[in-house]
Amino acid sequence: QDSDSDSDDNEGNNTANNSDNSQYSSHPCFPRLRSLRNVGVFAHVDAGKTTVTERMLALSGIVRNAGSVDDGDTVTDYLPAERERGITIQSAAVGFGWVLPTRNKEDTASERSVEINLIDTPGHVDFSVEVNRSVTVLDGAVLVVDAVAGVQA
Repeated sequence: QDSDSDSDDNEGNNTANNSDNSQYSSHPCFPRLRSLRNVGVFAHVDAGKTTVTERMLALSGIVRNAGSVDDGDTVTDYLPAERERGITIQSAAVGFGWVLPTRNKEDTASERSVEINLIDTPGHVDFSVEVNRSVTVLDGAVLVVDAVAGVQA
């Protein structure tokens, strides 16, 4: 009977430990994870993923002026082949802070900011492995649809 009660106690301890899934969000070693988001930018080739990424960098204050794919001066398309061809070949991540709006515009003390890791992904099917690698770490996604061309297969 003692062995049965011991095994019941162990099972209860394991259940208690396994039921606390929020241990990492409140753990003192991981407070940064509450304000960190990995966001991917997805679309078909030439839909404007890198352009959207550049605009977000400009809005967040990371760059003074948004780069242009046509001019070859974007932040995330850094490989010579990417700049020459005007396409994204390798996924690139860039981090920046983003201040969340508050309900009360006068109350700036309650503003909360998050750290965004924005991942610009390739759109060409030949580089879909890069997209698949990115998806495994994402918390969210931005889907860019070309308003002129529409959704493409």
